[in-house]
This record gives sequence, structure tokens and C-alpha cells, in this order.
Amino acid sequence: MTEENDPLSLERLAFEAKIRGLASKTYTFLSIDVINSTQLKSEENDEDIIFTFLAYQCFIERLAKLNNGEILSITGDGVMCRFPEPADALATGIAVIDALPEFNKKNNVLRRPVELRLGVNTGKMYIDKQTGQSGGIISQAIDLAGYLQKSAPPNSMLASQAVIDQAQKTFPALSTLRFDERYRFQTYCYSGAPVSASPQERQGPKKLKVLVADDEPDASYFFSRMFEGRGHETAIAFDGPGALRLTQAWKPDIILLDIGLPGIDGYQVLRQLRSNKLDYQGPIIMLGRRCSVEDIDLSQTWGANCCIKKPCDERRLIIKVEELAKGLIHTRSI
Repeated sequence: MTEENDPLSLERLAFEAKIRGLASKTYTFLSIDVINSTQLKSEENDEDIIFTFLAYQCFIERLAKLNNGEILSITGDGVMCRFPEPADALATGIAVIDALPEFNKKNNVLRRPVELRLGVNTGKMYIDKQTGQSGGIISQAIDLAGYLQKSAPPNSMLASQAVIDQAQKTFPALSTLRFDERYRFQTYCYSGAPVSASPQERQGPKKLKVLVADDEPDASYFFSRMFEGRGHETAIAFDGPGALRLTQAWKPDIILLDIGLPGIDGYQVLRQLRSNKLDYQGPIIMLGRRCSVEDIDLSQTWGANCCIKKPCDERRLIIKVEELAKGLIHTRSI
């Protein structure tokens, strides 16, 4: 068999050609992962899990972009970000930790708070010369960012000496943590505030004004009786325009909004409520017969707090409404 027909030789030639098409470039990598996500998701419904983790990914991506970074990969609940400059990665990590309590208050619809570990490292990555994308070869710099992330204390960021040495900016909030004996470098740490109790644990129940916007009379009256039995006030709208009018006139604390409303559907109502003109700041729960991933994504994109599938469990809905309404503040852009 000639060399040109030898499969191993052909494979080697292809590999060598690929190597010639790669270039190395120095980046700083920020690795972020959710602590004990299995427990976080336990005893939760799929809609709330999807909603919270989509919000989490948007939360990370927004802060990375603000600091000239990008999402390199998402694996499970872990996110790897890439930055041209070390200072931008450090600024993003600090911003994520500082904003985490607000995220838990406004965007996390699960019963337990989201806790994170972050790791930052600077080093070379192989990229395709033509596309600028990852060359498919694992970078040790990325591996070390993941290693530091796993070693970080809860709600803290651990950075390597390489990041500090190459950052053209000082970060007084970072403190020297320890010398890593395995990889022989100094590590630096930034820690956020301890995770506080959930809103429902901090505050007692309060009387709410609940607007039920649903075109199915049986469902509307069921929801109304259910909340009035808890001591709350309710009002009912059977179509989209009615929901908008009642919101402006009655000013509810929280809105249950059916996706399939006649006149204008629930998504259009949601967009108008979150617009600068109406600027409704209270929580909005979308209700739908399907609550597919697409429904959840659209609900989140246009500013809803969560999306719940109908028919829904009475106890679960009451808990969700009372938990969300205690903040009475909504972040319209995630």
C-alpha cells in the first residue's frame, strides 16, 4: 500500500493541514457554573426551571457583552466567556457576583437562590485563521479557568496570577487567596454578599390586587375565587384590550395573563404593558395550554416573570403569585 493510499498517512496529512490553518491568540476566559444545580431544580416544574435558566444565560451574556466579551460555550449549567482583555473578564466576574442578589430577587422563579462559582484565567487559544472561531483543540488556558471555577468559594471568583499580571488596571476588591501548589501560581479572590433568605421567608403575606386575564370563564372564575379565598382582591378581563384598560384603571399588583386572549393575544398585551408608554412594573405570569420552550422564551423576552401551563396546580399557583408579588418590581430587560 502506497503512502498516499494509507488511511493513517491520509489522516496525518489532514491533521497537519488543519494545524497549518490554526493560529494561537491570547484571551482571558471566565468560567461560570451554578452550584448544586440538581438540588436547585429538585421538586420544581419544568417551566420554572427553563425560565430561570434562560434568564441566567441572558444575565451572563448581557454582562459579558457590556465588557467586550462573548459566550464561547454553554455546557449544562456552565458558561464559558471569552475576552480580549483580562481587565474586562475581571470586571464581568465582579459584576455577575454583585448583580446576583438582584437576579435572584427579580428573575429567579425557583424556591432556592441561584449560587455561582467563577474562575478566570489568561492564556493562548487555537483559532481558525480564516474564520476566527475555535480551532477545535482544547486550550489549557480554558481548562485552568474551569479548574479555578471549581475551586472558588460559593458566590466568589477565583483568578490566576496570569490574569492579574496582564490586566492593565488594578482591582482593589480582589484579595490574595492562596498559592496553588498544583499549578504553581498565586490565586486572587473576589467574594460577594452572602445569599440571603428568599423573599417569601423574609416577608409575611400581604393583600394583593390580582388581575386575571383569561377568555375562558371557568378558568377566570376559578382563579378569582381561589385568590379571594386567600384574602386578595381580584378583577377579570376576558380579552386583550380589557386587560390593558383594567391595568391602567385598577393598577393591579400582579397579572395572570393568558397567551391565547382574543382581540390582541397575551404576548401583544405583555409587550404593551412593558412598553415605555404603559410601563407596568408589577409581576406578570403567562398562562398557556402548551407552555413550550418557545412560549417560555417569548414570555421571558417580552418581560414576563414566568410561564405556567394550564390547568395548573392550585397550591403551586398561589405560592408563585404570593412569592413574585412581594417584590412588586420587575426588570424589563434581562
